[in-house]
Amino acid sequence: HPSGSARDVPVKYNTVHLAGPHRLVAFGQDLSSVAVLQQKLIGAHQDLERDYSRMRMAEGRYRLLFNSSAEGILIVNADDWTIEEANASAENMIAVSRPDLISKPIGDIFDPSYAGRLNTLIAGAAAQGAASDTNLLMKNGTPINLSGTAFNEGNKKRVILRLGNDKNRAPHTNDHPSLERMIDHLPDGLIIADEDQ
Repeated sequence: HPSGSARDVPVKYNTVHLAGPHRLVAFGQDLSSVAVLQQKLIGAHQDLERDYSRMRMAEGRYRLLFNSSAEGILIVNADDWTIEEANASAENMIAVSRPDLISKPIGDIFDPSYAGRLNTLIAGAAAQGAASDTNLLMKNGTPINLSGTAFNEGNKKRVILRLGNDKNRAPHTNDHPSLERMIDHLPDGLIIADEDQ
């Protein structure tokens, strides 16, 4: 409805017929409050779309980081010790494709004689947030240095296992930078905090 200000007023009209031809009475209801709510909903929806877009872009960057690292990285469910994620370097080091690694018990890829060390490392990381490096032997005969760091995602705890050997501990001048170096050059801020922070 036209108003004296720069913005028109949203009005809903209901009409009532009166006695006599062509006689109507219009009752108007000011819908300004409804229009304000609609604008807030539109704004909230646009904010959600922007946040989702930023989240997808960040996910893409970290997926690139994850798969570009020369270090083998496995993400393990801290409850049942199954593998949830594996990067390309881990696939090459373990000599098992990613689809075959997902949902596999982490103990299945290591020599059974090292089960005690593996259990100590994962349990220690899950309980204390991190565990010291330990040397293990994989089932394919490759010696490996393994370290673990725990993190929470929602109500689930997971452990990041980093697989290192002499090849991927090469100087940073090679074509496959280490995880630390790649994190240093990310466009996003990154904070790693313990569960008390």
